[in-house]
Order: sequence, then C-alpha cells, then structure tokens
Amino acid sequence: MKKYFLLILITSSISFIGCKENKTISGLWEIESVSVNNQTMTPIARWMQFNADGTQISGNGWYQHSYGNYEYDINSKTLRVENTNSIKDPYEAFTVKIENNRMYWTRLEDGNSVEVKLKRTDNLPKAPSDEIIGVWKLKTLEGDYNFFMKDSISLKNDYIFFRWDLKFVAGTSTGKEFGVYNVNAHKPELELIPYNKSLDRSFWKFEFDENILSLYLLNSDTLVTRKFIRTDEFPK
Repeated sequence: MKKYFLLILITSSISFIGCKENKTISGLWEIESVSVNNQTMTPIARWMQFNADGTQISGNGWYQHSYGNYEYDINSKTLRVENTNSIKDPYEAFTVKIENNRMYWTRLEDGNSVEVKLKRTDNLPKAPSDEIIGVWKLKTLEGDYNFFMKDSISLKNDYIFFRWDLKFVAGTSTGKEFGVYNVNAHKPELELIPYNKSLDRSFWKFEFDENILSLYLLNSDTLVTRKFIRTDEFPK
C-alpha cells in the first residue's frame, strides 16, 4: 500500500503541512521529472505553488486539484509532506537541494530511491487535456470504428466536442452519441467511454499539429485513424 507513495502523491493530490515563511522555496514550480530506482514516472504538466504563508496549491495543467500547507526547514534542507485532501504521507521528509531556478527532492520509500526534479516557472504548464477541449470537425478518416464511418456525409458534418467536465459529444451522420473521456496523466493517450452500450470503450493515441487533432486507435489489428480540425462552431 505504501509502495511508490510519491507516484500517488504526484498524480492525484499533494499538500504540505504548514510552516514558517521561507522565501527560497516560495513560488510556482513545474515538475520536470520523477524517477523511482531510475525508472521514469513523470506526470504530464504537474505543478506546485508554494506560498510565503506556508500554504500551497497544486495540479496538472490548468486544473488545480490539491491544496494544503508545507514545512520547509532551511537549516536541515528538508521538506515535510502530508496530504490535506488525500492520504497521509507515511515516509520521512524529502531532502531538498535548490540551485538557481531548479529544485531537487530525494528520499527512500521502502528501500526505493525516489528523485524529483522541479523548475521554477511563471506560468502554469499546458497539458494535452487542456488542449483537447473544444469542438473538432472530422477532416479525414481511415478504418471503421464506432461513431465515424466512411461516407461523404461524415466528412462534411461529423464532429467531436470535448467538454471541460470530461464529457464528450460525437455528432455523426446518424445522430449524436454521448459519453465521458479520460486523458492519461503520463502519456498522450485518450480513453473514450460511450454511454451507448452497443458502442465499445476505446483507447486512442493522440497528437496535435497546430489546429489538427489526430487519433490512432490502440490495440487494433488494422489501422484506424481519425483527423479533426479545430472549429468555433458546430457543423450543420
């Protein structure tokens, strides 16, 4: 249960117990890398903001999901960690090293060496889950799967709308389909879960090229792709 606690801490919620003001750690930090025994486990667009009054907020991309306090001992260079809105940290404090605009945390968790590298930043990092929000009009497709099929009507009118509340609407030539979606916190993969039980749950690799969104179906014996272009209106 305790194994790799930092991974749970980073990908779900992080908070720190309050302490006296320490200006050296105050500010906004983006997590550049997380490793456990040299195995990379870096979350996408993870950030933390330490305030001078001992409070902190944290999240991924433009989404803040954690809050709490922190305790940094400038003499011992240690950071005490405990969750306010999640599980309690059962391990010892992190040893902290700050060099210019970078910060390094290290500690052992059940004999495993944990290392975290952060960089100071002025802006929240943008995550793929932020970029995917909006209306996307179907541009090209290859292979049949779920909503979008190979016909001339689809290429004129079909679209997918990713809402901020993690729900999606697929507008197709046969009507609308609704569901929820999930973006992987560690890699550019998208899970689509339709409410319609006759449609399969699916996993897609995705990438952006300016205003083009490309989806590639995973775990498929044949090539299935969907390319969309961002639009500011629903196709009619």
